[in-house]
Amino acid sequence: IEELKWQIGQMQKVRVGGYFMHARSGLKTPYLSDEWFECIRAGIEESKKTGLHAWAYDEEGWPSGFAGGLVPAMDPDYHAKFISLEEFERPEELRDRYMVCYLFDPTTREYMRADQDALAAQICDGQIILAIRRNTNEFYIDTMNKRAVEAFIQVTHQEYFKRFGDDFGTYMKGFFTDEPRLTCDHFRDLAWSDDLPAEFQRTYGYDIIDRIPALYFETSDFEKVRYDFWELVNRLFVHNYMKTIYDWCDEHHCQITGHIMMEESIFSQMTSTGGVMPFYEYL
Repeated sequence: IEELKWQIGQMQKVRVGGYFMHARSGLKTPYLSDEWFECIRAGIEESKKTGLHAWAYDEEGWPSGFAGGLVPAMDPDYHAKFISLEEFERPEELRDRYMVCYLFDPTTREYMRADQDALAAQICDGQIILAIRRNTNEFYIDTMNKRAVEAFIQVTHQEYFKRFGDDFGTYMKGFFTDEPRLTCDHFRDLAWSDDLPAEFQRTYGYDIIDRIPALYFETSDFEKVRYDFWELVNRLFVHNYMKTIYDWCDEHHCQITGHIMMEESIFSQMTSTGGVMPFYEYL
């Protein structure tokens, strides 16, 4: 704590306006422990003495949302998800159960959903099998899942408020959220959430499960399907992650700031967020 006070004093000397109380790699103080919050308390008390603005950082590292591992450990429903494509020439090559399979003609680029158990009877000459695998990442959260984000708030923001609520919005200005993202481990992986198909059907009136090949190949309907898919992915991410946290902060008289993963280019944005600009309405 004395080290923290010294650092804040140095910031005051050079006229820094404030500081983020930020967990970094190699943290010795257990995250969100009593000792952690005593350090946060010291930071807030120094804000009162120095006039500098104290802000909390909402994660143990980044990307924000997993609360140092606490949230993913609560429920598999909260785990991050993504889909990947595998291609096969013959049904006997498939060794696993897949979320969904299709028969695809590379020449005409026509496709149809197919029963995995009946592929041998359905496949025709020239067709290949497209198999979509649903993957999970148990170390991060599904940022399109509002339930996961609400759990993140309960174990992080709510714990700060329970201890320092009287200082919210004054000496403890708010929270910095750092690089929340969609989960796609490799190029051609696509963001996914178990809530997405039902919401897609409600929003656009057709089943995204029937149209997944259009997300990978330039089929007759690919432009509409891709536009609808990424518009919904971005909206679910923005509203269920960013707006959920914004609303909580607004109700608890503090602010939310931060930045989003992979802002550098349009391509990097699409692979990580579906587009960063809509987030900034809520920062």
